[in-house]
Amino acid sequence: MNYSLQDIMVQQISIPTKLLSDYKHLGLSETELVVILQIHRFLYHKIEFPTPKELCDSLSIDEKECSQILQRLIQKNL
Repeated sequence: MNYSLQDIMVQQISIPTKLLSDYKHLGLSETELVVILQIHRFLYHKIEFPTPKELCDSLSIDEKECSQILQRLIQKNL
């Protein structure tokens, strides 16, 4: 699929600036950050508990790795 920047910017959600600027200080990896951003996107669409399968469909990780990341985020109280 070829998308222009205009196509990508049509639908927007707010992302907390602190999350983007301080994720490293929160002990998050880039992959964990993107999982959090995907969860945020699901919440925006009123889906409160996306499954690891639903999450990994939009990520470059598999379902098993997604489940492991979710477990780590829970352990970090995030």
